[in-house]
Amino acid sequence: MSFRLVSIVVLSIFISLGSLNTDTRAQEVLRIAAIVNDEMISVFDLNARLSIVIAFSQMPDQPSTRQRLAPRVLRALIEDRLKSQEARRLEIPVSKTEIARALNRLESQNGVKKGEIDAFLARKNVPRPALIEQIEVDISWSKLVSSRFGSRIQISDEEVDGILAEIERNKGKPENLLSEIFLPVNSSAEDSEVANLANRLLQQMKSGARFNAVARNFSKSPTAVIGGDLGWTRDGQLPKELDTAIKNLQPGEVTNALRTRAGYYILLLRNRRISKGVSGGDTAPEIVNLYQVHFPVAKTDGEDVVASTIEAGLKIGSTAKSCADMEGFGKQTKSPLSGHLKRLKTADLSAKMRSLIQGLPIDRASKPTRTEDGVIVLMVCEREGGGTRVLGVTEKRDRVRDRLFDERLNQAARRYMRDLFRAAFVDVRL
Repeated sequence: MSFRLVSIVVLSIFISLGSLNTDTRAQEVLRIAAIVNDEMISVFDLNARLSIVIAFSQMPDQPSTRQRLAPRVLRALIEDRLKSQEARRLEIPVSKTEIARALNRLESQNGVKKGEIDAFLARKNVPRPALIEQIEVDISWSKLVSSRFGSRIQISDEEVDGILAEIERNKGKPENLLSEIFLPVNSSAEDSEVANLANRLLQQMKSGARFNAVARNFSKSPTAVIGGDLGWTRDGQLPKELDTAIKNLQPGEVTNALRTRAGYYILLLRNRRISKGVSGGDTAPEIVNLYQVHFPVAKTDGEDVVASTIEAGLKIGSTAKSCADMEGFGKQTKSPLSGHLKRLKTADLSAKMRSLIQGLPIDRASKPTRTEDGVIVLMVCEREGGGTRVLGVTEKRDRVRDRLFDERLNQAARRYMRDLFRAAFVDVRL
């Protein structure tokens, strides 16, 4: 097997932005980016996946963004092709119903109104077949790993007892609710490249990209599949450099890129509490139903247009007293991005959106805020969760057991992928 890192300089020659004319599209379909065993990945496939990553991570769709992301995205495409080949070999089925459910989850996770995922993809220039293919791979791989390794994983009562005893020993100590992005460094030659990627991801999140979406697309931790959710941790549970960085954060803030022996971490502090031990309550995630009024503003519009649009947003704050009022303003803007954003976890929102609704009373409009493609005003229509409830003994034990099971299943999946990669013929042509 041969695999070489893709040069960003070389990729910049081939990777383009925007809508492609017929000739360019044909050239991209024919141009080979990589060969995985006996299957081809074209430059068109690479561009399509880049469009997916950029759209769902809310990154700016610019040539520099694509050039920087291309090597990692191509690597992910190669791994997906290996997963797909193995799923076909073992005849793992994926139904239309499973794909539809996955699309519904994507709508919810990304604040897209129900049934409007196709319109969202069209606005972002994302080829729908490329997204469906990625969804099919994710579903088939999950089913494959579960069927192959699930029955082999045994969690004993003694292991569960040990975890619960540790939780009880830490009663009264501070705990942090964290999400993570992990970027491994496999050799000293990779260090600079991975550090640069970590810093670029940080910059994108400061510009509005959602942490959970970035984690799903770039993190190499097992938690990537759940948006980087690391759960509640306590002092001493993480490497020292991570524990030290967390102490300086306020809820909602993100660390800088943190170097450990294994690679670079980026951590989001979602909440902080004092542990109540096994007998204490568990914090439910805060779920919000929002209404968003979106005023379109083109990137080429001057500051006078931006200023007048923000002024229009301020008028909403002094007028709208309910989400029904917001809906009236949303219809006036005639923007497809105006509308209800239902049942979103506060932790899954971008840092910019979280800051707008943090502490915002229900039925009060937020201040207008500039985004990449306009100005938005938000209103919280409903808010639930965020409180604590006491779990029964059986439920607590089941949660611990499920967490241990998921950790071991993810470890088995990583070993499986490593074996597939080692046995494969992979040739990068760019």
